[in-house]
Amino acid sequence: MPIKALLITLALITIWTDGRQHKIYNKVLLPYFLVALLIQPIISLEGAALGFLFLLLPYLFGGIGAGDVKLLAVYGALLGPHLIITAFFYGAIIGGVVAWYKRFKKEKTLAYGIPLSLGAMLTLAFPITVLRF
Repeated sequence: MPIKALLITLALITIWTDGRQHKIYNKVLLPYFLVALLIQPIISLEGAALGFLFLLLPYLFGGIGAGDVKLLAVYGALLGPHLIITAFFYGAIIGGVVAWYKRFKKEKTLAYGIPLSLGAMLTLAFPITVLRF
């Protein structure tokens, strides 16, 4: 239960700050990451690593900001390695739909923290575990 509350709180803060300022603050992410490590150390490290790796290449090629990479890593720490796959999938679908819509409106920027946060919250409602390792 505390993990769900933490994730929802982080998602709402991120939707607010990324939506208004296009910023995802380290001072917001770090406490959530540390608490996740305290609650479930091994699962958090595995999930954070996987979440980080999902967005590392898009970041390296300039398609996404560092805050988005760190955000998905923190969601990975909260959700664990099995559910971060689902959260990433949901976030990618939502982000694709929003990017498609913004393209037709001729808008250039997309606060990708919002689709990632919505994807993480959707994972709490519809937790589909794709892989077991």
